[in-house]
Amino acid sequence: MTKNSTLSEALKKRLKAYSLTAGAVAAGATAVNAQVDYTDVNPDITSDTLYLDLNNDGTDDFVFLANSFSTSSGAINVYRGFVAALDSNAVAAQSSSSYFYPYAIQNDEAINANKAFVSCSYFQTLAWNTFTGTGTTPIGYYGNFVAGGTEAYVGLRLDLNGATHYGWARIQVDLGTITLKDYAYNSTAATEIITPSKAVINVVGSDVADNLDGTDVNVSFDMAADESNIDEYRVFVVKEANAGGFDIINANGNTNFTAVAPSGSNGVVTLPSTAVDADGDAFTIDGTYVAFVLSVTPVNCGVNALSEGSPVFTLNNPTGQNELNTLGYDLYSNGQSIILNSNVNIESMIVTGIDGKVVKTLSNIQGNQTIDMDVASGFYIVNISTAKGSSSEKIFLN
Repeated sequence: MTKNSTLSEALKKRLKAYSLTAGAVAAGATAVNAQVDYTDVNPDITSDTLYLDLNNDGTDDFVFLANSFSTSSGAINVYRGFVAALDSNAVAAQSSSSYFYPYAIQNDEAINANKAFVSCSYFQTLAWNTFTGTGTTPIGYYGNFVAGGTEAYVGLRLDLNGATHYGWARIQVDLGTITLKDYAYNSTAATEIITPSKAVINVVGSDVADNLDGTDVNVSFDMAADESNIDEYRVFVVKEANAGGFDIINANGNTNFTAVAPSGSNGVVTLPSTAVDADGDAFTIDGTYVAFVLSVTPVNCGVNALSEGSPVFTLNNPTGQNELNTLGYDLYSNGQSIILNSNVNIESMIVTGIDGKVVKTLSNIQGNQTIDMDVASGFYIVNISTAKGSSSEKIFLN
């Protein structure tokens, strides 16, 4: 079974013709993080043949190829993915019995001279997977990628006028196609590049007071899986109407953020009163927002990572500017206190953690009250019962 093949001149011409269309799209939006030149392929490109111009200078540096075939009876399907380095460039790969298998590089991994690179015109095997006619799990494979879902980084070495530059491309090997998602290289010669850190997850934004300034907004998130290459987190609060278009390019060039230092634990921040939204605008009454967190990596070797947006949250009217709710009360949090304003008798107030554990129970509360809590920072559910009915409120205590 041949797992390498020489890139013929005829194939080069055919692929070059393709690159005039696909390659132009692949250039996409570029962001420079000091020495690291990053390109987001937006939207992602999926094809059976993709050329990559790593430094966007008009010369193709690498080519990705995918294909498939079936046995005559259709009982076995084979899906394959390859990459080849053009000219004097190279791909980070391991060798086995004269075959070459590019590494499936993960997040937070350095690409430098310590990697083994293969520079030749052979197609190197990303994936060579055999499936049964109806199966979705390969029964046999070669390569470090798996056709049908593996997403990882391919380590690349670029030769620019005799100088060595390191880079990567994030791809997904599919069934008969390859998807290119983004790519980057270090514009400083002989300097390593680090693949992006994993983005933080479970971002939650909330209205924790009714001040209608930055102190209204609390954002929590689960830390990145590896913080060793993260200098800081940047918290952005984006108008709901703009959240769909807020991407890493927007975040990298935006100065309207609140910085949070990595601490080895999950993050939480209440924005300062000077905070503004991502457009630089003051927060508005009944404004709806989405929070994002950018993981910022060292400027000389890494690429930042942007989280998914939080669920939409609303900054409510402050007490005194709107009527109490239909049950006759208004409730919000301030630090470790629950602020309760009411014109009815609160028959019961039960505060529980997200895990359902009861942390405070009160009954027969009247008028305006400040209820001090001594609990761990986090979200809590306040269940209120009055003669008019019952309701639940989600608050954040810190």
